[in-house]
Amino acid sequence: MQHYCNATGNPMPSIAWIKASTGEVVSSNEMHVIAAISQSQSDNYTCLAWNGVGSNDTKPCTIVVNSVISRS
Repeated sequence: MQHYCNATGNPMPSIAWIKASTGEVVSSNEMHVIAAISQSQSDNYTCLAWNGVGSNDTKPCTIVVNSVISRS
């Protein structure tokens, strides 16, 4: 699963994906990839962009994992 957070600015903004329930920074890239997704990763996430000039910008994203199918 991939989610994108694009931001432009001068200087170039830094990016952080934050998991809402824990406040954990789960990625510091424009693209947040969850390779082996599980139900524990269902949550609200926020993409935060900042460059030290002006105000920060945030965009929400919700990931819902209903079930995981195991392949043998």
